[in-house]
Amino acid sequence: MITQFRRDLPRHFFIVTALLTGVAPTLAHAALQSVGPSSTVHGFPEWYQDAAGIRMAPCLDPQEPLCPNHGIFPEPEKPVSFPENFPDGFTYWTASAAIFTPTGIRVSLTMNLRGDFLHGELIAGERRVISEIKIQGEGLSSGTYRITHPWGVTDATVRVDGLLNHAQSLGELTPENFSTALRGPVGPFLSWDPSQSPLAPRGFAGDPITYHRVVGSPFGTNSFQLERRLAPQSTQPLAALGFTDLFLVGGKIAETTSQAPIVTTPVHALVANISLAGSGVPIQLSWNAIDPDGDLSSYEVQQSVNGAAFASIPLPTPLTRSIQVARGPGRYQIRARAIDAAGNRSEWTSGLPFSLTLPQQDSVDAGFTGSWRSVASTGFSEGIVKTSNTRGSIAQFRFTGSSISWISTQASNRGIAEVYLDRVKLATVDLYTATSRHKRVVFSKNGLSTGAHTLKIVVLGRKNTASTDARVDVDAFAVSAP
Repeated sequence: MITQFRRDLPRHFFIVTALLTGVAPTLAHAALQSVGPSSTVHGFPEWYQDAAGIRMAPCLDPQEPLCPNHGIFPEPEKPVSFPENFPDGFTYWTASAAIFTPTGIRVSLTMNLRGDFLHGELIAGERRVISEIKIQGEGLSSGTYRITHPWGVTDATVRVDGLLNHAQSLGELTPENFSTALRGPVGPFLSWDPSQSPLAPRGFAGDPITYHRVVGSPFGTNSFQLERRLAPQSTQPLAALGFTDLFLVGGKIAETTSQAPIVTTPVHALVANISLAGSGVPIQLSWNAIDPDGDLSSYEVQQSVNGAAFASIPLPTPLTRSIQVARGPGRYQIRARAIDAAGNRSEWTSGLPFSLTLPQQDSVDAGFTGSWRSVASTGFSEGIVKTSNTRGSIAQFRFTGSSISWISTQASNRGIAEVYLDRVKLATVDLYTATSRHKRVVFSKNGLSTGAHTLKIVVLGRKNTASTDARVDVDAFAVSAP
C-alpha cells in the first residue's frame, strides 16, 4: 500500500503522549562527522558536517521562509544579536514524513538537529544542540511493529491504547558541549533528490513545506515504512502497512570557501527482467551530487572487490548517475566523487560494503514440496533446474540479506507462479515468452530489513493462453547482504 500525504495534518498529532514499549533501535552508521567553530555573534556552532561533506548552518534569518521552526525574534527587521535579538530556538536541519492508511493508522517521523537553551532562557552557558528522531502515531492495533527510516530500523510493541510515541535524542543535558550532537541519531543529512524536479532552492537542503523525494540515506532507504509482525517473535514475517518516499526537508547549507560538489552515498539494487551474464548478477549502481555552484561537470566512480584496492568503473557519459553492471559472487564497496566546471573535486563518498551470493536450486537453504523434478541443460545457471507444472507445488528459500532475486527460465512452454516474501504475496510472475531466455532474473526485491527472510514460489498450474505448458523453473537465487 502506498499512502499519500495530506497537508491538513492536525498539529496535535505530532504531540501524542501515549506509551510505546519494547523499542529496539538499529543505527549502524556514522551520523555526523564534525562541528564548526562557535559563532562570534551568538555562540552556537557555525555548522555541522556529515560524512558526505554536507554542512548545515543555523537558519537564523527571520525574513527567510525557507528557515523552519525558529522562535520569535524580538526585532525581526534588525540584524541577529545575542541575546538582545535572538530566538529561543532554531534549526540546523529538519525533515519529516507521514503515513496514513484507510484503516485510520497515522504515523509521523520527525528528525531534527536544533539549537535552544537548557532552561528556556537566553543565557550564555546554557546553549545546547539536540539531535533527535521522533516517531509518533495513533490508530495502531496492539502488537509488534517494525519501522524503517533513512537511518535505521526500530522495532516497537504497541499496547492496547493504539498510540505510539518514541523518541531518540542526544544533547539535552550537555549545554555548551556541542560535539555531543555528533553522536546523536541524526545524520547523514537528507536533501532533495537532485534527479527529481523541482531542484532544491539554492543554498538549502529543500523546502520545509513541499514534499519531495530525498537522497542521503547511508542504506539507500530514502523512505519511511511501517510493517507489522504477524507473530511477536523477531523471526516471524512482516505485513506491510504503509510506505512513503516523500519528505519535508528544511535546512540552510553553510557557506564555505570551497565550492566543491558534495556527493551523496552511493547505493546498489538487484535488477529484474534481465539475464545473468555468466555468473554475473545484474545490479544497479546509483549516486548523485549537490553542487553549490550548479556547474557540475563529471563523476568518477570506483569499486573495491573482496577488499582489494579501488579501481575505476567506466561511465557512458561524464554526468551518468546510474549504471547497470553484472557482478559475480564476492564482497563489494562502491565510492564516487564529483567534479565541477572549475575543477573542484569533492571528497570520495563510499557506499556501505555488500556481499553478493548466487545460491543454486540445490542449496541447503532451498526446500521443495509437491511435484518437482530436476532437468539438465547447459543454458541453466549451473546446468540444472528444479521444475514443476503441478498446482500447489512450492519452492522456499531461506536467506539473510537486504535484497533477493529469483532466477528462472522464460520460454513458450512456461507457466505462472506467485511469489511471497515472509508470507506476504508480492507478485504474480508469468514466465511465458515466445523466445527462450535462460538464467533470467524474473523477480527482485530490494530494501529489506537486514535479517532472516523466506522467499516462497507457488506453482499455480496455470499458463498464458499463448503458452503450451504451465512449467515453472527454479534455477538459482541472488542475495545481497550488508
